[in-house]
Amino acid sequence: MIKGQKTVSFYTLGCKLNQSETSAIENEFGQNGFKIIPYGESSDITIINTCTVTNRAAKKSRNIIRQAKRISPNGKIIAVGCYSQVYWQELKNISEIDLILGNKEKFQILEYLGKFVEDDDQKIAVDTIENNEYFEKEFTSTTERTRAILKVQTGCDKFCSYCIVPYARGLPA
Repeated sequence: MIKGQKTVSFYTLGCKLNQSETSAIENEFGQNGFKIIPYGESSDITIINTCTVTNRAAKKSRNIIRQAKRISPNGKIIAVGCYSQVYWQELKNISEIDLILGNKEKFQILEYLGKFVEDDDQKIAVDTIENNEYFEKEFTSTTERTRAILKVQTGCDKFCSYCIVPYARGLPA
């Protein structure tokens, strides 16, 4: 694992579920001794929870990844979430990224950091859609919001031609 107290920042794109999942991951980092700092300040680790529902969201995900490296040139950049799940082959061509995790793998991010953070080679851990049943995680908000997240969909098995949700979020549990 990483030695000494490290700083970590988060940037979330997309839906309320992404926001809730980022909050749960942020809470886990805090419980493991990381100092959480606002995105935009230089940090040892920056985690970007990506979105791919629209072309605009995918483009913004790529732009934020590059921006994060400019903000923290010596920090590790980690891309997680839907864009990482569906288009990891595209993301592996972005040299600023140190670690790419799919939707299931992002909940084991501390384990992946322990394995890979000292290595300078880019690492990718994305399970295929055939094995990508939605992974349930207990969500705890670290924000001061007064609204709770009520999850109504954990995936879809319809594979409609116009929709990316089953590829990004997996099949229902």
